[in-house]
Amino acid sequence: MSIFIGGTGSANELDDYEEGTFVPSINSGFTVTYNTQTGRYTKIGNNVHFSLYIGYNSISGSSDNTNARINGLPFTSGNQTLGYGVTVSWIYLLGQDVQHAYVQNNNQYIELLNAPSGGSRNHTNANSCWDAGASYIHVAGTYQTA
Repeated sequence: MSIFIGGTGSANELDDYEEGTFVPSINSGFTVTYNTQTGRYTKIGNNVHFSLYIGYNSISGSSDNTNARINGLPFTSGNQTLGYGVTVSWIYLLGQDVQHAYVQNNNQYIELLNAPSGGSRNHTNANSCWDAGASYIHVAGTYQTA
């Protein structure tokens, strides 16, 4: 079904609208006991608006990726020069102070960044970011699909 906004011409046609849920997760390689994995999205055209919340009680093992990631976005992102910046709304008891994040180009995951140090932001290390105790993170943002 198409919806027309402001007229019936093709330039006014909204031909792709979708709402849904997804299940976010942290880096692979860990054994995680999650207490919540909630993701919601709205896709309008090629723009995806999302919000996710992850909480876990325990974690063990080590990641096979160097950088801390959140996997499971509902659509593959497009190719943007610096990725798509998203907002880390809050964190609780993570092993590193995550303040920034972005959706990686041509992928379905988010890369997490440390708080600035010496003027630059560095990627967080997966094995020290995802701490052994109970931890929580909320991330929201918008990116474009491929």
